[in-house]
Amino acid sequence: MEFRVMGDRNNPVVVLLHDAGLNHRQYKAAAKVLAKRYCVVLPDLSGHGDSRTPFVSIEEEADALVQFLQREFKGEVELIGGSGLGGMVALEAASDMPFARLNLFLDGVSFQEPARPLIPSAYLKRRYRALGRNPRLRNQIGSIPAFRDLEPVFRAMSAYQPPELVSRKTRARIVHGSLENKGVQEAGQRLLRQLRNSSLEIQEGMNHGDLALENPGKLAIMLFSQLSSLF
Repeated sequence: MEFRVMGDRNNPVVVLLHDAGLNHRQYKAAAKVLAKRYCVVLPDLSGHGDSRTPFVSIEEEADALVQFLQREFKGEVELIGGSGLGGMVALEAASDMPFARLNLFLDGVSFQEPARPLIPSAYLKRRYRALGRNPRLRNQIGSIPAFRDLEPVFRAMSAYQPPELVSRKTRARIVHGSLENKGVQEAGQRLLRQLRNSSLEIQEGMNHGDLALENPGKLAIMLFSQLSSLF
C-alpha cells in the first residue's frame, strides 16, 4: 500500500479509500477541498496505482492502514471512508482500530450472502473488461491494473463478509446510487441493520462511483457535514 497525505498533519485526519481497479485519484478532487481543514490520507491499495506490493486480502490491507495510522498519527483518525473495495477495507480497519469510536463513510459497498469465493475466471474477466471500457475512468484515474493483479481483488470481494461491529461505537453513513445494482442496494440495507447509529442515503440518478468521480463537490459537502456534526 502506498500513502499520500494532503493538508496540515496537525489537523484531524480523514482517510479516503478507492474502489477496485482505481487509485487515489478517485478522491483527489474532494480531498483538495477537505485538505483546507483536515489532513487527508489517500492510499493506493496494494495492486493499484503506485503501490508495488501485490494484493493479498482485504484484511491485510486494513492491517497495513491501521499500522500506518498508528505510526504516523498515533492511531487518531476522525473518519475513514471508502467506495466498494475501499469501503470493505474501512470496515475491517474499524474492527482493528485500538479504540471503540470511529466514523465511517461507506459508498456503494456490496457483499453477498452467502459469500462466493469460487467464481469462474471467465466471469471475472467480463467484469474486468467492463471496467476497462469505461472512458471516464481512464480519463480521470489513468491506467487500470492488469487482470492478473485484479483477479485476487475480485475474488476477495466476492468472499467478503463484514466484521461484527455492533458492540463498538462505530457510526456509519451508508450511501449508494439509485442506479446501482440490486446487490449493492441489498448490502446497504444489511449494513444499516448491522451497524448502530448508522444511516442510509440513496443518491438519485447516480451509478457506482459517480459520487466521487462526477460529484466531488457534493461529496466534500457531505463529508464536511459528517465531520462537523460527528454524525
